[in-house]
Amino acid sequence: MALTIFCLVAVIVVGIVYNGYMSKKIYEESANHLEEIYSQVNTSFRSLVSRNWNMLDAWGDFLAGTADAGGGELSAFVKKRQDSWNFTDFYFISENGEYRTIEGAGGALNFEEELERLTRGRENIVVEETEQNGGDVMIFAVPVTAGSYQGFDYSAIAIGYNNEDMEQALEVEAFSGQSECYVIYPDGRVLVSAGKEGRELANYADYLKEQTDFSKQSLDALAADWEGGNSGVAMYRDSGTGYYLVYQPIGSMDWILLGVVPEEVVNAGMEDMHWGTAIEFAVIFL
Repeated sequence: MALTIFCLVAVIVVGIVYNGYMSKKIYEESANHLEEIYSQVNTSFRSLVSRNWNMLDAWGDFLAGTADAGGGELSAFVKKRQDSWNFTDFYFISENGEYRTIEGAGGALNFEEELERLTRGRENIVVEETEQNGGDVMIFAVPVTAGSYQGFDYSAIAIGYNNEDMEQALEVEAFSGQSECYVIYPDGRVLVSAGKEGRELANYADYLKEQTDFSKQSLDALAADWEGGNSGVAMYRDSGTGYYLVYQPIGSMDWILLGVVPEEVVNAGMEDMHWGTAIEFAVIFL
């Protein structure tokens, strides 16, 4: 009888230790796997940003010295690049923030501080702008030699991506559409999002604070990592569902890449191994 009790206690203790060990291993393996996947996404997005700057700089050289850029040749030039690079639109931008597209559509951009940097400081900028139809567009703009297009004086050129076009740059195919991906600022403001339909967040830090089980201490640590440009993996629960949160600095404009994947999706293969091993252990013991 004593031997039986001893054996049962031993099994329980070993089971608890084994379960703790496997839970830790599952987290480590899953975290490493996610970091690798989102490192690839990060590299793709950085390449997109770098390509946009290079492309716009080259276009600036193409337009330089043209007294009145216009006509079918320029329109065909832009259309060909648009088909190749999948941006939404091309803009000429004036000193006061007005813009004109190749098709002749016009309007005004509402980014005063960034406009000053673009036109006066001669800096490349990236801004999120709301179009007249209410949709958001992410604009990459560079200063160029002043010119004129169909009577419109400009000092900068830009390309813009609407949400649909920009999301294509952040698609993650590894989890069959069950993941989410964001580009945010260090304070949590969401610049770009891709993934689950029906959930649009203005600020990811606010979402974590208000709708998840993140403690204040964990949020403070996460905020410090984002501000410091550090990478890492965290976990949280929202409405009973666990999620992995991967964050990595993009290295451009202080942006941060976030990857969000449900825990059960990431751990599926590892959990099968966990329980398979546990069953084998139990059978051997019996």
